[in-house]
Amino acid sequence: MKKGEIETSTIVKVILLLAGALIIGSIVWVAVGGITTEGLRKYGCWASNGFKSSNILFKATLPSACEIFNAEQPVNEEQLAAMMKEAWWMYGQGDWDYGSGDSERMVFYFSVDHDIDLRSFLYGYMPSHSDGNLVELGKFENSDYRYIEKGSQGATICFGLYAHKNAEETGERVLEKLDERGRPKYYYIMFWDDASILGQEKEYGDKIIIAGKPNLKQEGAYYCESPMDSTERLKIPYGGDRGYIVNQIARATGLS
Repeated sequence: MKKGEIETSTIVKVILLLAGALIIGSIVWVAVGGITTEGLRKYGCWASNGFKSSNILFKATLPSACEIFNAEQPVNEEQLAAMMKEAWWMYGQGDWDYGSGDSERMVFYFSVDHDIDLRSFLYGYMPSHSDGNLVELGKFENSDYRYIEKGSQGATICFGLYAHKNAEETGERVLEKLDERGRPKYYYIMFWDDASILGQEKEYGDKIIIAGKPNLKQEGAYYCESPMDSTERLKIPYGGDRGYIVNQIARATGLS
């Protein structure tokens, strides 16, 4: 190498260092409120999660730039599906691991503009729509449902016990617009990280959860199912400090 020349490997290292510094700076900027538009804040959440999940040291030390996003207006099926997809994207679409054991992260807080039957939503709306539009015949792979389901193993979409109406007794699953006093009823979209062990493949896969309480301890259990598999369900019960996933065969209600 001639005097004054720089090796290619050195240039690559410098570029990587600069890129890392830029990402870290972005995380800090978002965390202290430097980004004000919602779209950029969501991008900051995605970027920080990607960086945090990239190695063991970052998993243990880097903060997340994510926040809880509040849907200021009641949502319909199209908007609910969009929020679920955004939550799935911001947390890595089932590919990233955060290394802290199975855990949940609250992503969205919302109410609905009319009662939404969850069975119709999961089995009817999501497989037949993409970003608010009907999916073309034979284009199921483009649907809202497949966007989430194909990124993880088995049943990827789950519902909390309190997101159900009399779920244990009747199997009804309805997101109600109003509570017993006629006030708006609020729900949560959660991301569940199925942490891998020593870099191995995730056992059950990450999940997107619609819940009526802000955490599994208060909710009691999450129930996961898929239109593609009507014979088996997953249940995430509360088990001490964190949840654990158990396989179970569906009964008539499909809940337990």
